[in-house]
Amino acid sequence: MRLSIVYNPVSGTGAGREAAARARAALERLGHEVEVHATSANEPTAEVARRAAERADRLIAMGGDGTVTDVAAGILAAGARVPLAVVPAGTANILALNLGIPDKPGPAIELAVAGRVSSIDVGRVNGEVFLLTVS
Repeated sequence: MRLSIVYNPVSGTGAGREAAARARAALERLGHEVEVHATSANEPTAEVARRAAERADRLIAMGGDGTVTDVAAGILAAGARVPLAVVPAGTANILALNLGIPDKPGPAIELAVAGRVSSIDVGRVNGEVFLLTVS
């Protein structure tokens, strides 16, 4: 599977670069082709994700709720139907909590490639994307 990890290097504790490198190594050991993309002020998350969505079978958003939402916005902007997986690495990670995604990177990465794909609601208000889960 072709995977793209999009991460925010300043999300949560700021340990994103190291966590993304560990995730890449683990996924490559499982036989996946993995690209890793850091976001920055010059390369906003949605734009990085838009480009990555055009080449990947699945995008993995590694960060907090803001990173996940911006990655979703990038997928929508690309017009892609690529699944979005979430690896919590931010401060709050409310979406991951609502979806039952493990808060530890290892189990979340395993779920990102082996878990089932399901749909959630996506909305847009004043040009901003938001994700909604119903419990």
